[in-house]
Amino acid sequence: MLFHTAQYAVFLAVVLGLSGLLIRHRKAREAMLLFASWIFYAAWNVKYLGLILFSTVLDYVIGAEIYRSDSPRERKLLLIVSLVGNLGILGVFKYYGFFVENIDTLFQLFGLHPSLPALKVILPVGISFYTFQSMSYTIDIYRGDLEPRKSLMEFALFVAFFPQLVAGPIVRAREFLPQLDRKPGATSHQTGTGIYLILKGLIKKVLIGDVLAVYVVDPVFANPAGYGALAIAAAIYGFKFQIYNDFSGYSDIAIGTGRLLGYDFPINFRSPYKAPSIIDYWRRWHITMGSWFRDYVFFPLGGSKGGLGRICINTLITMGLVGLWHGAAWTFVLWGSYHGVLLTLSIVKRHMATRLRGDAPAGPEEWSPAGHLLRVAIVFHLTLIGGLIFRSTSLAAIGQMWTSIRIHGVGPGVSAEFLLLILFAFVLHFTPERWKAQIENTFSDLPAVVQGVIAALVIGLIATAMSTAQPYYYFQF
Repeated sequence: MLFHTAQYAVFLAVVLGLSGLLIRHRKAREAMLLFASWIFYAAWNVKYLGLILFSTVLDYVIGAEIYRSDSPRERKLLLIVSLVGNLGILGVFKYYGFFVENIDTLFQLFGLHPSLPALKVILPVGISFYTFQSMSYTIDIYRGDLEPRKSLMEFALFVAFFPQLVAGPIVRAREFLPQLDRKPGATSHQTGTGIYLILKGLIKKVLIGDVLAVYVVDPVFANPAGYGALAIAAAIYGFKFQIYNDFSGYSDIAIGTGRLLGYDFPINFRSPYKAPSIIDYWRRWHITMGSWFRDYVFFPLGGSKGGLGRICINTLITMGLVGLWHGAAWTFVLWGSYHGVLLTLSIVKRHMATRLRGDAPAGPEEWSPAGHLLRVAIVFHLTLIGGLIFRSTSLAAIGQMWTSIRIHGVGPGVSAEFLLLILFAFVLHFTPERWKAQIENTFSDLPAVVQGVIAALVIGLIATAMSTAQPYYYFQF
């Protein structure tokens, strides 16, 4: 059930209506939201609903046992069971085929031809998201940062809550569960901003991301040999804005839907292409995933403790795993490692600058406007290279692009209207944040009737572009 379909609109309307009817009955309302969330996921494939139920029961029981136990050894063993159970499911469904294929290739290099068992399974939608959410619960209890939830239903709602179930943001238990204790229902501000975020997300997803995918990005990446430099450049830049508008648009819809139901999710994107450093970029891009890997991978490895070499190794390992989290392919591992190298170089540069200056290196407040703009441009194009790696199906496909440029030269380009769309996406992204905040606040303060009229106009506009609508890009991860 995709957010930008009529099916989801009807589903959401029914859920909001039932939520309003049950607003005075908190437990009944939570039960309805849980049941609705299971229906939402089952609409994709009912067979895989059992995976969510398994993770839910596993971590609910283990979380309670960890909290009750006074034995450090027993607590650690219970945590390991949780991690093995969750990561085991993720490994089987997402990575088994990848590892078998590579092990088979490795054996063939030595003239061996083993018959490794194949496993033909469909990747469950959202498994990378809800698995990480569920694991955060037991890890936080183990660390003493969270008390277990007494109600299985409330914990199950946290794991399966439909707005962010399949696409994020990755919500932690300590961020969501306390909200179940407050008075249910959305405030007027939550309702206004929720509607605004849903409309903004639909515009970004359908009118920008999907159109760029259909008319600019996908044709070139599918057949790079048929295009010249202009079209290939348009596709590379176009993908940069396609992936952002697709992913951040879906996150906006998820956050907006949560607000309509009275729940606040953490922000997932904060204009990442404005970042003046690669470190800042990762503070702005897919924020909830980045913070998850920071807290549950980077810090346990030692984080920033120890010498410079140890910090760099921790960074490279973490980013390699970030790449692997995105998909079972070497291009994703390479993409994560590429960003790991960029981050490592930034850390080394900052360390050397501190040693030479004797204090912290110059920050944004000390940069000239031209210097700041230059840094933003450099970081943007460094991540543009990463985007090319991310989107390509193989390194050979990247090579085909360069070969095509040599053969065709400038070659046939892309229609002017789609170049204008890339330019529009660029301008929209780099609009000052205070302007964006002012527009959101102005919309949320409008009378409900006016909000409804604007929503109808936007939905009508989006309906005209539904022929180009695409599935959410991150469903494959």
